[in-house]
Amino acid sequence: MTLSTWLYLTGLLSNIDMINSILVTLSCFAFFILIIFYFVLYVNEDDSGKNKFKEFVKLLSKKWYLFILYIIFACAIPSEKTMYLILGSNYLTSSDVPAKVSKILNLKLDELLADTNKDSSSTSSSKKYIRFARNGND
Repeated sequence: MTLSTWLYLTGLLSNIDMINSILVTLSCFAFFILIIFYFVLYVNEDDSGKNKFKEFVKLLSKKWYLFILYIIFACAIPSEKTMYLILGSNYLTSSDVPAKVSKILNLKLDELLADTNKDSSSTSSSKKYIRFARNGND
């Protein structure tokens, strides 16, 4: 598969994860409404309300596996950032980019060390000149 295909799948899984999060939130919200209806209907002792509530509970109890499936998806699908990091690390390990970056870093570090050595030697010679000038010996 090409890199663009993997990028597309990463975006798709991210959207699925977002939809899954919304479904889990809505399921939790429905559960809390169910609890509120339970207390409201059973406190009023209304038989028609109790029957409707029992039908609603039967409907939800038949779909309990969906909630567990949502939770499994929420745990199994990584975040979009993590998917991009995985994809990037996979791409970098299969290419010669790390070797090139290492080579460039070594060259730049060598240049910086050479500049630092020049600066330290010129600084020490200028310190000698300042010391020599202060003594009155031009």
